[in-house]
Amino acid sequence: MSAQSALNFIQKTQKDERLKSTIRAMGPEIGLEDIVAIGAEAGFTFTAEEFRTAFAGDWIMRRFFYSARSTES
Repeated sequence: MSAQSALNFIQKTQKDERLKSTIRAMGPEIGLEDIVAIGAEAGFTFTAEEFRTAFAGDWIMRRFFYSARSTES
């Protein structure tokens, strides 16, 4: 189990329509344990805490990327 596995899952969900669809179908009441279970079904092993860590890191990188792009204009 690792945050890297959770990050790989996050990246895969951005590209995989089936995973996106599965997550969206659960609606706004989806919980971290649901995410962990969906990840496991997709072959990724991580805990809820590792997912939180990966999710936070992913958003930090996105914010950095997009703020850097906006200053280039």
